[in-house]
Amino acid sequence: PHRRPTRRRRHRSGFHCNDAPCARVCPKEAISRNETTGVVDVDESLCIGCHACAMVCPFGAPRFNTVEPMRKCNLCVDRLAQNMEPACVQTCTTKALSFGSMDVLSRKNAEKASVMILNGLLSSTI
Repeated sequence: PHRRPTRRRRHRSGFHCNDAPCARVCPKEAISRNETTGVVDVDESLCIGCHACAMVCPFGAPRFNTVEPMRKCNLCVDRLAQNMEPACVQTCTTKALSFGSMDVLSRKNAEKASVMILNGLLSSTI
């Protein structure tokens, strides 16, 4: 039987570092971090396509093609302004993506883990 090759996909959203090295090296200051939202965004009208940001980003977030300046995920800032989740979070069918403050997300994950542990303990004693 013929087997299809297995494909692995790695989600590469634009990382939003507290101290973004890409913003520090941009010669045109096209990359900035919004302190309120935490979003590291690029002003495409200022980007000259020098790729300095891509060279220092440990996550490979800056993306270039032959026609446009640098692009990266901006967490759908237009949607955030309307109190909506980023599109990737809303449309993720497996609910593998989350959005929110780290405190809230950590608390939710801890609650899920607690429920899973308790369910495992209860089912093992029955």
